[in-house]
Amino acid sequence: MQAKSFLFGLGIGFILTASITYVVYNSQEKDNIAVKSEISDEEIRERARDLGMVELSALPSKNDVNDDVTAVQETVAETTTQMNEAVTQVTTAAANNGNNTGNAANENIYVTLNVPAGTSAAQFGEIIEKAGVISNGNDFTRYLIENKNTRRIKTGNVTLKKNATYEEICDVIIE
Repeated sequence: MQAKSFLFGLGIGFILTASITYVVYNSQEKDNIAVKSEISDEEIRERARDLGMVELSALPSKNDVNDDVTAVQETVAETTTQMNEAVTQVTTAAANNGNNTGNAANENIYVTLNVPAGTSAAQFGEIIEKAGVISNGNDFTRYLIENKNTRRIKTGNVTLKKNATYEEICDVIIE
C-alpha cells in the first residue's frame, strides 16, 4: 500500500507543478513581460549594441589598416633618421674632442645627445654605445629593464659623461 500512496502523491505533485507553471507563464504575458520564443534581427542588433558589440560594417576596412601601417612605418623611418642624425652629431663632437689622448682626458669628456621622442630602451642603448658613452648597449638595456626604467627615458638633448656608470647615466636620463 505504501508504494501506491507514494505514486499517488508523486502524480499529484506533477499536476500541481504543471498548474503553477501554466499560471505563472500566462500572468507574465498579461503583464507585458513578454516571454518571446523568437526575436527579430533588429532586436538582436539593438541588444548587441547595448552590450558594446560592433557590427562588421563598423570595423575598419583593409585599406584603412594598410594606411595605418604605412603611417607607422613612416614614423619609424623618421625616428630612425633622427637617431642616426643624433649619433652623427655625437660622433662628430666626440671626434673633435677626442684629439686629446690619455685616460685623464677621456674621464672629463661629455657628449650631448639628441634623444628623439618615442625612443625605446634598446634604441637608447644603441645610441649611447655608438656615441662612446658605454661599451655595450645591450647590457645597458638589460640594466634599464631590471630597474624598470624602460618607459621613463627623457627626450631631447641629454649630456652624458663618457665611460659613466649605468647608475650615473640613469640619474641623467630617467624622468
